Amino acid sequence: MLGSYNSFFRVFNESQFSRAIYEAGTTRYCNHPYFIVLDEMNLSRVEYYFADLLSIMEGRPEDREIELLNHDPTGGQLPKGIRLKNGAVQLPIPDNVWFVGTANTDESTYEITRKVYDRAQVLQIDEPFPQESFDTTQPANLKIPDFRQAVQDAIAKFTNTDREAVDGCLTLISSALHEYFQVGYGQRLLDQLSIQGERI
Repeated sequence: MLGSYNSFFRVFNESQFSRAIYEAGTTRYCNHPYFIVLDEMNLSRVEYYFADLLSIMEGRPEDREIELLNHDPTGGQLPKGIRLKNGAVQLPIPDNVWFVGTANTDESTYEITRKVYDRAQVLQIDEPFPQESFDTTQPANLKIPDFRQAVQDAIAKFTNTDREAVDGCLTLISSALHEYFQVGYGQRLLDQLSIQGERI
């Protein structure tokens, strides 16, 4: 997924995947959202090929980086944005990158384990839904700062510290997501929301 190092030519052959992550972290694109889509991601075992990224995404944003090489073949002349940590070449995963996966559930695929579900938001589509039409004459202008501001505004409006009110709010959110969007979330997110609610 990340690419490979050609030791004969001493060149790292990056993949589209690693190139997109690198590009998302550059000054030019850091305020744009990046969606990396893994189509039919359970044709292989997700917890095997995606294990490193699953673990990394649980950590603090400043610690989210994936190892590209266990050594630096450039002698310290790494591209801007690539880090050297304990002698290994690390690619940071910026917070404007989202990973989206599609999966079918039939006999030709592997079952997705609880480890994966516990670290993901799930949207299950059980039946056809009417298609939406959008104006495509004007490109959408999505900016990460707008998303962050919306989150801060939501936090500022939520000032109730009563535990029962927090639980009631989480139950209402869960019910609405399930009823209108068929979306569920894992226990880890529920725990984090509960902690944040108590802090606020």
